[in-house]
Amino acid sequence: MKLIGELYFPDSEQHFMQYGEAIGAYQKPQRDKALEYVTNWETCIDVGANVGIFSRHFATRFIKVVAIEPVAENVACLELNVPSNVEIMKIAVGEEARSIHIQRTPKNVGGAFVCDHALVDCPIPADNPDMIEEVQMVTIDSLDLKAVGLVKLDIQGSELIALRGSSETLLRCRPVVLIEEKPIGGKGGSIDHIAMASEFLIGLGMHPREKVGADRIYAF
Repeated sequence: MKLIGELYFPDSEQHFMQYGEAIGAYQKPQRDKALEYVTNWETCIDVGANVGIFSRHFATRFIKVVAIEPVAENVACLELNVPSNVEIMKIAVGEEARSIHIQRTPKNVGGAFVCDHALVDCPIPADNPDMIEEVQMVTIDSLDLKAVGLVKLDIQGSELIALRGSSETLLRCRPVVLIEEKPIGGKGGSIDHIAMASEFLIGLGMHPREKVGADRIYAF
């Protein structure tokens, strides 16, 4: 592991090096804007927690943060980076319970993606066994979380399958949703997942609000 600012990252990480001591401010405008919509401060779900940049911030506002991150090397850093009111779950989330495979992207540890699901486009060929990690996928609904005020999703094109497994929680708790809306793998990547995730949330009765950076806020 290595330190970037006050946060631990896997040794291979290069993308976040550019932020240096300002790493805690990474994508802070979208976090701050989403928090303006929150009315219930009991529980936050950080889906795709990576090494905990968002979870650390959310932990200063919510009683409890559930940080969901499937990649082992990220979880090892996450455990060192977050306070005690953050519960770490080393799982992936989707529309059903089963094993899936995640391809790690070592130079940018925030870019790992599900590489064996029909509804998730792979930004690069999943052909390096050394970079593929088998993890357990569950539904957010199966976690039976109470009083959720905010759900953040940044999972490289898997947002739709995560939402499909969270409809009961969303309808019961009526949280704010902060979701990444950008092409998979960069400007030329697939964007179909963005429209499908948006349609799903609108179908539940949520409304798209402001987009800050690559992240869109949805609220009931």
